[in-house]
Amino acid sequence: MEDLNNLKSLWQSAAPVELPDAATTRQTIKQFRGTKLRNKVLSVGVAIFIILLSLAVLITAKNLWTSTQAAIVINMCSCIVLAVTNLRSMKRFIRGKDYNNVEFLQFLRKTKSNQIRYYKRTEVIGLTLVTASSLLFPYQFTVHSMLISVIIYTVVVGWILTLWFYIRPRSFSKHGRKLDAEMARFEEIIRQTL
Repeated sequence: MEDLNNLKSLWQSAAPVELPDAATTRQTIKQFRGTKLRNKVLSVGVAIFIILLSLAVLITAKNLWTSTQAAIVINMCSCIVLAVTNLRSMKRFIRGKDYNNVEFLQFLRKTKSNQIRYYKRTEVIGLTLVTASSLLFPYQFTVHSMLISVIIYTVVVGWILTLWFYIRPRSFSKHGRKLDAEMARFEEIIRQTL
């Protein structure tokens, strides 16, 4: 009888886990998609702006050395890679309208695998192009002074190393943690509703 009383008191003291209602879940999904779409539209817009600006510089600027022209073209290529990648990703975000919890979890898993593929392949291609562009661009403007060359290239190489070995992994880790937390949240909701 004492065990029954202990079980009863334990049952009454247990706080039930509150599940979000359908409206909250819908709002979470809408907010996730909206934030990602906004970031992708912004990335595509900036990439197109840089491409157009670079094209204008190539057409109007006189006396550009071949190294500078190559740097501008390589930078345009990196922007094209960025724009195409984000446009393809935007299509997937726009296509999905209303998800239930299980479908949204599958969408998050696909987003995670795309994020890993982007980090390992697409971002490497884009950053390699940016690295080449960053190394070529200042050459025309620094070749006349050894001191200016050393200063500019020290800054450029420092920035490139920071980008490759600090900003890139940290950004991937940060976005991965957010996505993992969102996936864990929906896995918990699904587990509790089954």
